[in-house]
Amino acid sequence: MMRLPDSTLPWPINKEGLYLLCQRESCQLTAYLDYPSKTPTIGWGETKGVTLGMTWTTEQADNDLFNELIDYSMSVREMCKGQTTSNQFAALVVCAWNIGLGAMSESSMMRLHNAGNHVTAAQSFSLWNKSHTPDGKLVTLEGLTLRRMSEAALYLTPDSGAPTVPVTQAVIPERSLIQSPTMQANTAAVAVGGFTLASTFMADLQPALDHAKGLAADLGVSPIQMAAGVILAVGLLTLYRRWNQRRNGMA
Repeated sequence: MMRLPDSTLPWPINKEGLYLLCQRESCQLTAYLDYPSKTPTIGWGETKGVTLGMTWTTEQADNDLFNELIDYSMSVREMCKGQTTSNQFAALVVCAWNIGLGAMSESSMMRLHNAGNHVTAAQSFSLWNKSHTPDGKLVTLEGLTLRRMSEAALYLTPDSGAPTVPVTQAVIPERSLIQSPTMQANTAAVAVGGFTLASTFMADLQPALDHAKGLAADLGVSPIQMAAGVILAVGLLTLYRRWNQRRNGMA
């Protein structure tokens, strides 16, 4: 059975957030090596100054968690702009506890939250499901994936007593840009459009092609190199526009 920390302490996040944090961390009173980083860890996930063989009491573990959460909560509160519900705040603090305050301050989660794009902010939690192995390899961990899903679900849960509004029941992880339907559609449109134009209007395009050959000769490049350069420029523009849409929380 999961042990919860001392309920008499004035915790800086609500009980739902505290329960979620403790559910994922668990309390170990003897130092152990955390996976996959192999970092000596004790209590509710403390790593600073921890060495193997170290032991704590439950009171030490709870007080350490309390003091750490005070610091994390103050920092996350400073990052949040505008109104933030209790559940949103708790979810952001619990996530920051795991990924770090620096990562949270630069994350799309915080940027989208501050922009009021709460559903998209919740989707952004799923991007933080990877960790480095001791040999430096970045791997996706099922435990982190489940952790981010739980935090996102808490983030979208209205506070008790707040007006009930429809929320996303399943938070769909964000696709990478290469998987984006917009990018795939743009690429397909360029390819199909180019083929169609070439096959249907080749006669009409011939003067333009002759002009392009002359321009390529003036520039000292082959027509193929010139065409490749134009295609590359169009592709980069499309990629930039898609990246900018993602940055602003658009699908």
